[in-house]
Amino acid sequence: MVTEEVLPSVPSLVAEFAQRGNTCAVATPTGDVTYAELDDLVRERAALLAGLGVRKGTVIALLAPNGIPWIVTWLAAASLGAVLVPMNTFSRPAEVVATLRHSGAHLLIAVPEFMKQRYRDDLEESLGVRLGLDLDPLESLPQLTTVIWLDELAAAGRAARRIPESVVRSLGADVEASDPLTIVYTTGSTGAPKGIVHSHGAVLRQAHTMWVMTGQADQPTLWTTMPLNWVGGLTWSFLRIMVAAGSFVTQEVFDPAEALALMMRAGANEATAWGPVAKLLVEHPAFDADVLGRIDIFERALGAGDPQVPQSLGMTETLGPHSGWSPALHGDQLPAAGLGSLGCALPGMQHRVIDPATGADVPDGVGGELLVRGSTMMLGRHRFERREVFDAEGWYHTGDKVIRRDGFLFLVGRLDDMIKTAGANVSPAEVVAVLVEHESVDQAFVTSMPDGARGEAVVAFLVPSPLGVDIDEVRALARHELAVYKVPRHFGVLSPDEVPWTPTQKVDYQELRRRAQQLFGEDNPS
Repeated sequence: MVTEEVLPSVPSLVAEFAQRGNTCAVATPTGDVTYAELDDLVRERAALLAGLGVRKGTVIALLAPNGIPWIVTWLAAASLGAVLVPMNTFSRPAEVVATLRHSGAHLLIAVPEFMKQRYRDDLEESLGVRLGLDLDPLESLPQLTTVIWLDELAAAGRAARRIPESVVRSLGADVEASDPLTIVYTTGSTGAPKGIVHSHGAVLRQAHTMWVMTGQADQPTLWTTMPLNWVGGLTWSFLRIMVAAGSFVTQEVFDPAEALALMMRAGANEATAWGPVAKLLVEHPAFDADVLGRIDIFERALGAGDPQVPQSLGMTETLGPHSGWSPALHGDQLPAAGLGSLGCALPGMQHRVIDPATGADVPDGVGGELLVRGSTMMLGRHRFERREVFDAEGWYHTGDKVIRRDGFLFLVGRLDDMIKTAGANVSPAEVVAVLVEHESVDQAFVTSMPDGARGEAVVAFLVPSPLGVDIDEVRALARHELAVYKVPRHFGVLSPDEVPWTPTQKVDYQELRRRAQQLFGEDNPS
């Protein structure tokens, strides 16, 4: 088992880059950088940011796709002690503004446009001001002082004060493991996005644990399509490889042919991706099973993986997996009790299973709510008191319903109605709030149905106004207001008399899911 000391902070991680020399640090379709080159780029970007006033505790929202600009900016800001808010490139202008407001971001660093999103034009139109270094104070975003567009970095450099390199190093030396590093936003079950705050120490502990868990290849070269604004991309993929001194291989936009060519060129020996992406790659004509087929996710997509090997259970609040199993971590063969499970608690993590009605622990083999605490747990939720997030003993109530046997977890379901589609959480309440804005919708009910490619698909049932409902207009409104993965894939219409109610006068979502499957299943495509 690897015994290397866990690095305490991102500045201590960046300090190792120069020693790694010409090892490839990041590979992309448009170019690669070595660790020596990455070190230079990060130090240059950190000096620029420090010259613009970035210090320990400065909150910086970062809106950009996977790639070298994102990585350099994130590492540079973190090495100064700034608190990073990685933003989703699927976000619509209203969602960007909401995240800036809730996070209290002082700076926004963003690409001006990406794919079909015109961030600069749409945000300036939405806010009614020019967004740049000379930002006029905004009543709606009172903390925001500066916007840096990534195509205007030269101008930002000219405007920045000259900060000696020794001062930049001193700013990094002042960063502690306990300091907040990032606020990761994830959809909450009540509809309001949650800002999950994590420290430098927790993030790097998790990255190190993930490295140990995967067996520590001498030269891990990992390709991923997971966005860096999610913990799956940030911690499980990117920072795990940085801690391991490996090579991180990524793309701005997933394209199967480009991905396979990139993996072959970079010599990828690991990959992280959702199942549907792996399936697209192994079915592509350019897939070379002899070279790539032994990579874990491709092996499973080809049907060669062992379905009884434990998977993991995790969440943003724990920086990804808090359960799992691997020989590198546990040092022996999988016990029979763990077959088909989601593993047991990872090092530094603890589990309890309770009766949610009484709070009492339940015995092995009995379903209950999973509670978690430990070394990779979040500091808390942004703008929440600790007592609102954790119970008196420091346990976090996950809302996951599980059965535990001999320490191994088996997932039963959720205590709430969160929808999980293509790896992303979607709150029905958030989607409903948008749908009922349309004048032709009297009521809206949002649920899910199984989807082979996404896991779950979002489904909306609408009760129309007396004049009828225009589905195309409602869908257009949803596309305008919501990130694309939150937009219902299917719409159904119900009369007031057709809404299913339980005897206690609650909407019967189980019946709605049954109707969704009946209406929009594979035999009845929408």
